[in-house]
Amino acid sequence: MDLDAATVPWVARGLALIHTLIVGITVAGGVAIFTGRFRQFRRDDFFAWAFLACCLGQLISLVLTGGCVLTDWQRQLELQWGEGGRMPATFLQRFLPWLPDWFALRGVPLLTLAALSGATIQIVGAVKRNRSGRDT
Repeated sequence: MDLDAATVPWVARGLALIHTLIVGITVAGGVAIFTGRFRQFRRDDFFAWAFLACCLGQLISLVLTGGCVLTDWQRQLELQWGEGGRMPATFLQRFLPWLPDWFALRGVPLLTLAALSGATIQIVGAVKRNRSGRDT
């Protein structure tokens, strides 16, 4: 990325905000699974679609790049900004520095996959219930 020195901090902060939003949606969706939130899925359920998109995006990034592409971009921006070395292994470890590397690097992707699977199971069940309710 070739950005001028005045633009880099703004882009880095904007990217961090987007990254925080994605992580927040993913965590909130994980909690929503345990409350059965996705069992009442409707086609216009923006949160469910956002959660599915965030989880899929994270898993696709992991498969294609071996990590989080947003974390890599932030690290590059920080190096260009002169803030190099601040970014830990993962974005979560920036806010939760006590989080062990093994959990952040292996556990979080597994939890994301499990959350995506759990939400999909609840959503498929809700869609089937909605269809059978319309057929009667």
